[in-house]
Amino acid sequence: MKILDRLILADVALAVLSIAASAASGTPPPHGSTLVFGLWIAVCAGTVAAWILLLLRFRAGRALYAASWAGYLLLRGVALRGGIAPDALDGFLDLATGLVGGMILALVFWSGLRGEFRGRGPARAATQPAG
Repeated sequence: MKILDRLILADVALAVLSIAASAASGTPPPHGSTLVFGLWIAVCAGTVAAWILLLLRFRAGRALYAASWAGYLLLRGVALRGGIAPDALDGFLDLATGLVGGMILALVFWSGLRGEFRGRGPARAATQPAG
């Protein structure tokens, strides 16, 4: 398993842990306008789609992950905090999510791995030797 695949799985695990920690701590759901909630759902759906596209090495996954990550930072950092101070676990999960997301972005945009992404179809099938 390649490093990118491991980082994506870590990102998925952190998302699940973050949801579970929020549910266990009784943190109230984000309140706000219907627009903010709709944007939050769009960011979550975009992130899941980006994980799938990145695992399949579609080039569109890179842009979608970057856009969903920017949306996550904007909504989580500005619109959804609403004066609620995060506890230690929430702070740790936010930091871990930021580090893993940053590593994923660095790998898919600025490392040699960016050459594995193709615009049409998975790159894995195209780069494996015949035989």
